Amino acid sequence: MTRATLTAVAAGLAGQTRVPRADARRAADVGACPVPSRGQQPVGLRLALAFVAVAVLAVALVAVLAVLFTGKDIAVLVQQRRDDLIRSLAADAISTYETGKPGWLNLHLTPALDLAARDGAQATIFNGRGKVVTTTLPPRAARRLARRPLTLRGRRIVTLLVRFTGQGLVASANSLRASLVRAVIGAAGLAALLPS
Repeated sequence: MTRATLTAVAAGLAGQTRVPRADARRAADVGACPVPSRGQQPVGLRLALAFVAVAVLAVALVAVLAVLFTGKDIAVLVQQRRDDLIRSLAADAISTYETGKPGWLNLHLTPALDLAARDGAQATIFNGRGKVVTTTLPPRAARRLARRPLTLRGRRIVTLLVRFTGQGLVASANSLRASLVRAVIGAAGLAALLPS
């Protein structure tokens, strides 16, 4: 053993923390970086994983918000289209009543009811006395009916009942929602794969 090593050992036993110069130089040559133990990861790797996790979370949040807000917009558009369809049927019923001699001609309501059926609507029109003028509703279809009394010159001439089915407009809206979800998931997956 060298004299410097014996001095260091004696100083360590005596409680001194002073390290001789030669031993300090040897430690600097070997490298003073501590080697991480098995349970620890380098700080750079942990930071990179944290950045990736935040980026993926941000993309997922944007995707969820896009689906939610767009889904709400689709529901509003469907309701607006339903209201437009009811107004169109009401206008057609009143104009049919007014053609020639006031009364009912079922023949003139058929195109409007056919158009409504393509949009997923079924309708029944009652005259002022409650008698069915025309209908595309199946018997006993009393669920989710939109009821609108129609008046002409202050006198109630007809009652319009409309029911919306799961076909036509609703099926198109559901297909649009599903396409939107697939597109957002695909875009989020692509964004997660692309390097920043």
